[in-house]
Amino acid sequence: MSGRTLPKGARLRSFSGVGLRSLRARPLRSLLTTAGIVLGVAMAFGVLILVATIHSTFGNLFDAVYGNTSLIVSGKSGVGSVPADTLPEVRRVEGVKGASGTVYGVFRQIESGRVDTSRTSSLFVAGVDFKAPDTAGATTVEGREPRRGDEIQLEKTWADKHGYALGDTIRLATPSGEAAMRVGGIYEFGSSLDLGGYGTAAMPVATARRLTGKGGTWDEISVIVEDGASVDAVQRRIQALAGPGVEVDTPAGLGEKANESLAGLDIVLYFFSGMALFVGAFLILNSFNMTVLQRIREIGTLRALGASRRRIAISIVREALVLAAIGCALGLGLGIGLAYLLAETMRSLFGLPVSSLDITAGSAIAAIAVGMLATVAGALYPGLRAGRVPPIRALTGEGEGDRRPGLRRALLGLALFFPGLALGGLFWFSNQGGSTLAALAGVGSTVVMFV
Repeated sequence: MSGRTLPKGARLRSFSGVGLRSLRARPLRSLLTTAGIVLGVAMAFGVLILVATIHSTFGNLFDAVYGNTSLIVSGKSGVGSVPADTLPEVRRVEGVKGASGTVYGVFRQIESGRVDTSRTSSLFVAGVDFKAPDTAGATTVEGREPRRGDEIQLEKTWADKHGYALGDTIRLATPSGEAAMRVGGIYEFGSSLDLGGYGTAAMPVATARRLTGKGGTWDEISVIVEDGASVDAVQRRIQALAGPGVEVDTPAGLGEKANESLAGLDIVLYFFSGMALFVGAFLILNSFNMTVLQRIREIGTLRALGASRRRIAISIVREALVLAAIGCALGLGLGIGLAYLLAETMRSLFGLPVSSLDITAGSAIAAIAVGMLATVAGALYPGLRAGRVPPIRALTGEGEGDRRPGLRRALLGLALFFPGLALGGLFWFSNQGGSTLAALAGVGSTVVMFV
């Protein structure tokens, strides 16, 4: 070099170029590292989409079914536990403008003499008193409301998809046997409602009682409170009238309880997403550790040319960020596919009425952020380690040497593993995970095992 060193700007460009050239020099390792990033981002994005989709589905369901409802009276012990004589008593409560009882059932289409068990052939049917006030906020767009016992009213989207029009006959499998119903009307909900292929329908309450076998009970009683009346006061009056075996709540309150019941599922989904990110970060850490060992002479040369520890660490992290950008782009696409598969699994295996995917920019930004963070976290230690290598030692090809795990590290690993195994197993394989706190403890214990 004739005793001269490169100008500072040239050295910086040289160091940056070396880091990026190393990615092309080791394509297999770069590919494996990118795969870890793709895995983590895809899981994070897919889970965020699925969680948002599930919650939006139930939110839209409550908005559609209870569009005009102020209070909902239902049995605490489950469906069909509100006595039939409760309805006239509720109507006489001070502040009640109107009340309507509903009987629910799930029927399936019969085609070519066989019951179609697919999800899209299922109908959630409500037995409704059409003379009572409309508590759902549905609008009849074709035909009229059912007047006879053999008439049914179908939701428009489902009817169009299955080719039913006014006057057609639909054959249904019900708890009481086969029933032939004439399509007398088509309706739409006031808000958009997508139940992932499930359909909804309405029929006279007397017909619904006969087909479901629910002769002396209501599944729900929907209440409309008078204008100017206090909903809380009316709620207390109805609760005192109905007694301890009946629950009186607002649609918003029921929505909050539904979200609380989904909290455990959310935690489990977030846990698997976090594990994917953990595995991705570990792959990145391992890959860049090996990269540092293989490039030890190159790093020593750069240090001898004047590269600072900080510049060497930045060079390693820059490589990781390039891979992270590629991995995040691929991970977002894979995450959408993963969310679709998870939603289909919940519909087919668990029967959940999950709607079409709710993809938002916030979910994408969050997935990219955690992917970038996991990548930087995985590459930071190898980068700092590379910067601490003495130039002379690196030029001779000597690394830090292989170190066997000591007894202290082994004991620490056991101390983390076995409590995590016991507490995590208690959550995953028993009935102790009913609360959010228990779920967090179980998931946290499992994470400790990985550490």
